[in-house]
Amino acid sequence: PSVSYSPHGPMTSCCSERADSRSKGLKREEECSVSHWTWATGPDGSGAPDMEAVCGAEHTIALLLALSRNLKTVCRQAAEGGMPYPYPAQQREIEGKQLLLLGLGETGRHIVRKAKGLGLKIWCYSPRISSREAEQAGAQKAENLALALGGADYISLHPSGRDSVLPQVGTEHFSAMKQGSFFLCTSPTVQVDEKALTQALQDKRLSGAGMDLPARMSLPADSPLFHMENVILIPGCMGAAGESGTGGAA
Repeated sequence: PSVSYSPHGPMTSCCSERADSRSKGLKREEECSVSHWTWATGPDGSGAPDMEAVCGAEHTIALLLALSRNLKTVCRQAAEGGMPYPYPAQQREIEGKQLLLLGLGETGRHIVRKAKGLGLKIWCYSPRISSREAEQAGAQKAENLALALGGADYISLHPSGRDSVLPQVGTEHFSAMKQGSFFLCTSPTVQVDEKALTQALQDKRLSGAGMDLPARMSLPADSPLFHMENVILIPGCMGAAGESGTGGAA
């Protein structure tokens, strides 16, 4: 399928080293880049109706918390007869961690408000918004994608739903992500390279991933992702809620 990001050159090993240095901050501009994604937005910057966006934001936060607390493993251990102390499943606190939003549509703006309440530091990367617009939404704008990916503890994709061509997340993007970070994708307009994601998880580049499956990819029945304890695959109910009666959101 065609891809809606414009290539500015592959990420070099030099860039990778710079991206891994969190002390330099996410805003610093460097002589390096990975492929940059651009997304079209509506007049209000949204890609989904407001209530649909609320459901999508809540769903994303739910995945973030479930992955951080390793709930999939914890629930399995409890079902198998209880959990010895200390818990064998790794669990993480999210207070003070950095969340990077790729795209800042309506769902992303709702996530900013909810995530700030949990003590997360919010960054966003989008060539289509200014630093002022990001600050008004409650986030700080990251100017360099490679550094942003290398400094974030959580990466969540929220481009507008009005893209005419689907962007794709592949090896160069996963390679640029911070060691031990979490990848979230609940947007119906993003394609994810299954093999690249699987490799990033197996190499422990990523600590976990949460995705709304039908919006992402059609996985083969023998995909390793189905059997990974640190992967949560949601069956197409990302934006659904009985109170709103909505479907998916961007």
